[in-house]
Amino acid sequence: EQEQEFDGFDDDVPSELVTAFHAAAAAASAASITVPRSYEEAVRSPEAKEWKAAMDKEMGQLAELKTWILVPPRDDGSKILGNIWTYVPKFDAEGDIASRKARLVVDGRGQILGVNYNETFSPTMKSASLRAIHTLAATYDWPVHQVDVNNAFVRADLEETVYMRRPK
Repeated sequence: EQEQEFDGFDDDVPSELVTAFHAAAAAASAASITVPRSYEEAVRSPEAKEWKAAMDKEMGQLAELKTWILVPPRDDGSKILGNIWTYVPKFDAEGDIASRKARLVVDGRGQILGVNYNETFSPTMKSASLRAIHTLAATYDWPVHQVDVNNAFVRADLEETVYMRRPK
């Protein structure tokens, strides 16, 4: 019996999807795309216009969701957190850049558990749960739809007040 190389996917993932994923990854790698690591790199890059559009879209979504209010500078000893931009190119099946995503996130690297925060939470679905849902859908011939919730993480209410510097 011939031994197969592990491709990072479970056995039940269709080979066409695995092949398409690897083709896209190879094309992206071959394109030698430079992903900005900071705001400064993004605005100085050859793709500055595209990254700026992605940042504008993110700021528009955050404003639309009313994720913050501007307040006067604090002088009561409150800790004011910084922020950073993260950048990710999204690829199509051919490995070409389909879009660019920019996310504004609080820079929490200086926070201390129990002092600045008490818990972290990131809702994710286990692959076994997803398989169970797909099995039920296939068994009962239910339609399956994908839903992408933009900025899902900012839709939750915080119990504490967080102060963040204005982004660039």
